Amino acid sequence: MERFSLSHDPVDVYADVPPAPGRVDDALVSGISPDDVEMGDVASLSPARSPSITAEEFGRRVEERDRASMDLRRHLSSSLDLKALATSSAPEMDSPSQNPDDWRDTLNARIKMGMLLVSEALDHLVGDSGKWVEDNEQFCRQVLATQLGHARRPDELAVHMAKTTIFDAWVKEVESRAAVSDPDSHIAFTRIRQAHQILYGEITAEDVHIEVVARQATDENSYYFEDERADEYLNEQLPVKARLRRWWHRTVFGETPEEINRPMRAQVYAWLSAFFPIFSWLPEYSFAQFKGDLGAGLSSGAVVVPQAMGYAFLAGLPPIMGLYNAFIPGIIYTILGTSKHLAIGPAAIASILCRGALGSHNPQSPEEWVALAGMLTTLVGINFFIMYLLNLGFLINFLSRPVLSGFATAAAVIIMTSQLGYIFGISVPSEQYAWKGIYNIADRIHESNPYTLVIAAIELIILFSIKKFMPKIPRTSIPFPTPLILVVIGLIVSYNVDLEHHYDIHIVGEIPPGIPAPQFHFSLDKMLILYKDAWVIPLVGLLEAISVAKVCAQKNKYELNMRQEYLALGWANFVGSMFGSYVVLASFGRTALHLNSGGKTHMTNFISVLMVGLCLLFLTEVFKYLPKIVLAGIVVYAVSSLIDTEEPRRLFRINKVDFCLLVLTFVGTTVFGVQAGVAIAVGVSVVLILYESSHPRNAVCGRLPNTVVYEDLRYHKTAITVPGVMVFRWEAPLYFINIGYFRDRLKKLLRRNPNVQALVLDAAGWTNVDSTGVKLLREVLREQSERQVVVAFAEVRAHVMHLLRVAGIESAVGADHFLPGVHEAVKAIQAGALKILPVPDEPPVSWSCGGVYSNQYSQMKS
Repeated sequence: MERFSLSHDPVDVYADVPPAPGRVDDALVSGISPDDVEMGDVASLSPARSPSITAEEFGRRVEERDRASMDLRRHLSSSLDLKALATSSAPEMDSPSQNPDDWRDTLNARIKMGMLLVSEALDHLVGDSGKWVEDNEQFCRQVLATQLGHARRPDELAVHMAKTTIFDAWVKEVESRAAVSDPDSHIAFTRIRQAHQILYGEITAEDVHIEVVARQATDENSYYFEDERADEYLNEQLPVKARLRRWWHRTVFGETPEEINRPMRAQVYAWLSAFFPIFSWLPEYSFAQFKGDLGAGLSSGAVVVPQAMGYAFLAGLPPIMGLYNAFIPGIIYTILGTSKHLAIGPAAIASILCRGALGSHNPQSPEEWVALAGMLTTLVGINFFIMYLLNLGFLINFLSRPVLSGFATAAAVIIMTSQLGYIFGISVPSEQYAWKGIYNIADRIHESNPYTLVIAAIELIILFSIKKFMPKIPRTSIPFPTPLILVVIGLIVSYNVDLEHHYDIHIVGEIPPGIPAPQFHFSLDKMLILYKDAWVIPLVGLLEAISVAKVCAQKNKYELNMRQEYLALGWANFVGSMFGSYVVLASFGRTALHLNSGGKTHMTNFISVLMVGLCLLFLTEVFKYLPKIVLAGIVVYAVSSLIDTEEPRRLFRINKVDFCLLVLTFVGTTVFGVQAGVAIAVGVSVVLILYESSHPRNAVCGRLPNTVVYEDLRYHKTAITVPGVMVFRWEAPLYFINIGYFRDRLKKLLRRNPNVQALVLDAAGWTNVDSTGVKLLREVLREQSERQVVVAFAEVRAHVMHLLRVAGIESAVGADHFLPGVHEAVKAIQAGALKILPVPDEPPVSWSCGGVYSNQYSQMKS
C-alpha cells in the first residue's frame, strides 16, 4: 500500500499527479479576482458578482469545476487503495504495543479516508472541495507534529487528542456551509458521521470501500460488481426505476458477467427456466422417474375426481366446477411451480372460505353465484401477484399454528353442518353459521327423508371403516380408493333404480361436456366488495401450502423458490377463473398421497390432471346420475381429517396461552362465521404479538455453582447470588413498546429487595435501543444514582454500545461500568472498582466533537 505521510515534513501527496484540466486555481477562476473565491464558495462564482462573464460561461466553468473536483476525489480514493486496506491484517493504530510503522500507516490511512468523505460532503454543499483538501492536509500534518511529534509509541491520550482536533476542524468546515432546510445537508452530515466512525475505528475500511466503489459506479448503467456488498449497496441507493431496470437486465441476461457471455441458445434456455421451471426438469426427465410418477398420478386422479365434485358442492357451486378446478389450474402449476409433490386444485379450506365469502353477498341465482366465484378467484390471483412482487409471504406469520388449528376444526364443523340438509333430505337455506344450520335442521327434522339417512349412514360406515382397517391397498402405499368406488356404486344404483323419482333423492343433473370456453367475469362494484375476502384466502391457504411443500422438499432434498410459488398460484387462479374454476389452493391430502405413493416429479400432478381432463371429455354424461347424498358423505369424510383433537390436549399441557388462543378462534369461527373467525384469529394473533413484545421475558439471575454462567433463579434453585448485588436480564430490544414495562419491572424488583446496592444489567439480549429507550434508560440510571445504587452493564453488543455512546449514556455512567461479561461486572462491584456518578441531563445535540480543541484549527491555519 502506498505510504501516505502526515509527518511535519513538507510532502506534496499530489506531486506525481498531472494537473487536472480545469483546476479551481487556474482555468476555472480565470478572469475572476482571487479575493472573490473562498474555499468552495459557489456564490462567489455568480455572474452577478462577475459581470464580465456570461451565464453560459458561468455554467461551463461550474461544470469544469465539478469535473476537476471529481478527478481529485478519485485520485484520493485510488491512491489510498481502500480494498487493500480493507483486506489487510494490520492492527489498530491505537495499540501502543504494535510496530510504529504499522500504527502510523493505519492512522494516516484513516485520516485520508476521512478526508475523502468530508470532501464529498463539501461537494454536496458547495460543489468544490479541491482547495480545502490541500489546506487540510497541511493542517493535519501540523496537528500530528504538535500532538505526536516523533514519538515512536505515543500514549492513547495523545492519539485521541489528535483525532479530536482533526475531526472538530472537519465538522466546523461542514457546519459553516450546511443548512437544515437544504436536502444536501442530510447527505453531508451522513458523510461527516462516517468520517467520525472511520477515524475512531467504529467502522472498518471495508465498509467505506463498499460505499466508495458503489458511489463511483455509473449509477443505473452498472449492472454488476465483483464486490457483492458494493453491489447490494448500489442497488439500495438507486431509484425504483433504475432498480427495476437492473432486475430486468439481470433476469434476462444472467446474474454475472460470465452468464451474459453464454451462447444464445443457453441464454434463451436459462431465461425460460427462470420464468417457467418446467424447462429445468422436463429435459432431464427419465423413464425411471415416470414409473414412480405413473402409479402416484393414477392414485391421485382416482381421489381427485370425486373429491373435486364434492368440494365444489361444498362451495355452493355446480359439481362440474370442481373438475374444472382440478384441470386448468393443475396444468398451470405443473408449468410454473417449483414443488415436485404439491397438489394444486380444490381444497376443503378454500371451498368453505369461498362459500362464506359468496354467501355473505346473497346471490339471487346460481348464475350469479358462479359469476361471483369467478370474480373472487380473479382477485385471489391478483393478490398472489402482489405477494410475488412485494414479497409479502411474511404476512402468513400472523397466523400461528394454534390459530390455524382452531380455525380448521371450526371450518370442519361448519362444513359438516352445511351437509346435514342433504343427509336428512331437507331443503334448508345455506348458512355460514354452524349453530344456525343446526337450528334450521332441528326446526324441520320432521320432514326428514329416511332413505337419504340410511344411504348416508351406510356410506359413512363404509368410508370410516375402510380408513381404519384397510387404509391402503395391500402390499402398496396407495390409499384404498373408497370414495371412487362409492361414486361408481352410486351411479350404477341411481341409473338402474331411478332414485330421484322413486325415493325423492336429488341427483347432480345435467353437466355440460368438455372444457368451457374462456369467459372473464368483471363487475367493478362487486369486485370491490369481494376484495377483502380475496386477501383472507391466500393467507390461510399459503400457510398450509408452504408448510407441506417444505416438508416434501426436505424429505426429497430439493430446493423451493417461495416467490415462484406465489407466482404459480397467482396464474393458476387467474387463468383458472376464465375457464370456470373457483379458488384453488394446495390439497394437503393429495400432496401427502403424491409423496407416499412414490411420486418423483411434477409429472405426478400432470397425470392426475390428465385423468380429470378425460372425465370432462367423456364421462360428464354419466356423472349427471350421481346422487348428491354420495357427494355429501364424501365431503363429511374428507373434512373429518381437519378436526384436530390432539393439538388442544398438547397445548393445554405445554402452553395455556396458545390453548386459549385455539379455543377463542374455534368459538369465534363457529359462532360468528368463517370471515369473522379469520378476523378474530388474526386480530388475536396481532394482540398477542404486541403483548409479547411489550412484556418480554426477564429474570433475576444467579451464578451456577463452579461456573461463571448466570441463569434464571426461578429455574435454577442452586444458583449463587452475591448479597447486595442484583443481576437483571432483559431478553429483548429496549424500545418504545416495552421500555415502560422495563422500568416498572425494575422498580418492582428493587422494592422487593431494598438492600440492593448494585445492579448489573445483562444486556446480551438487547438487540436494539431506540430513542425512547435511551431517554427512559437515562431516567432509570438517574433514579438509581439518587438511591446510591451502582449500575453496571454486561455483554452489550457492539452496535448497541455505539448507540449508547452517541446518546451520552457511556459518558454519563462511566466507560468502566461497561464490562464484557456478567461475572466480570459482579467481580468489579465486589472489588469496589465502580463508583456512583451523578447522571446529568441529556446534552444538547451538536455536530461538533471535542469542543476543547475547537479553536485550534483556525489558530494553526493562521
